[in-house]
Amino acid sequence: MTGQETARQLKAHDVGTEIMRTFFPRQWTTLEYRSAKDFLINATPIRAQLSSSDVDDRIRNLRTNGLKSVRELWQACLFAHGIGFSVLGTEIFLAPVEDQDFDCVAQYIIGDTRHYTPIQLKELVPDNLNPDATLQVEIDKLGKYVDSHDLVVAIYLNRQFHLELESIRIPDLKIAELWLFGAISPNRSEFMLWGNMLKDPASYRYQYPSPKTDSTGPLRAS
Repeated sequence: MTGQETARQLKAHDVGTEIMRTFFPRQWTTLEYRSAKDFLINATPIRAQLSSSDVDDRIRNLRTNGLKSVRELWQACLFAHGIGFSVLGTEIFLAPVEDQDFDCVAQYIIGDTRHYTPIQLKELVPDNLNPDATLQVEIDKLGKYVDSHDLVVAIYLNRQFHLELESIRIPDLKIAELWLFGAISPNRSEFMLWGNMLKDPASYRYQYPSPKTDSTGPLRAS
């Protein structure tokens, strides 16, 4: 595989999602990618232990500065697993990045083609952290991306919510795709994914991966 790939158009199993990719920086092919599904499976006993312990709520909810990267990676894996399982029909591998305008790069294979996608995670935080935060405000903030035509933005709805897609106003965003996702069961075993919000959005239901599921180890692009 070379450091760059020419533009390709991917249609994901007739779900109405079209993804156009242009060129990929060479360093994306040298990152170490790990299975989003495996990360979630391995995190299950840790999160269960935190939930049942008497630790500070900030630690339990991964809200300390030291746990910020873990929380962001967990949210990224929730999104990646969901879109891979329910939309693209393939496993997604993630590589966190630093000092970029995005949080991680996703790698996945459709047919005989390896794809790379930059992902930026956003969060609608719980009411107790910011009762004034709204989904519309978070979406409007995305107007700051003025030249990010390959960027996929995913907003994690981390609170109880009733989502009415027709009530959401989508501005003219200069990004590739916008997705929303969040838990729909109290124990966070079941999730919903909505998107692409920029074109013909649909909803997709998926499960948190089971520890009994076969796992795949680290994947490095070659």
